[in-house]
Amino acid sequence: EQMEFLFGEHSSRIHSAALLPLGFGVLGLGSHDSKRFYNGMATHFLKHMSDIISRKMRAYIQPSL
Repeated sequence: EQMEFLFGEHSSRIHSAALLPLGFGVLGLGSHDSKRFYNGMATHFLKHMSDIISRKMRAYIQPSL
């Protein structure tokens, strides 16, 4: 169910995934390679991507009143 929610009609082809917290939601990265994302992998690059995307997206997101 979670894979379908994140990747919709493509979920059956996703064999590994990573979720990046963005402060206002999450970004799901999926791969056909089952060994691309795995428990215990170094996450420094994913954290850096999350920080950059969050910072850049803030310009496009208006705070709720």
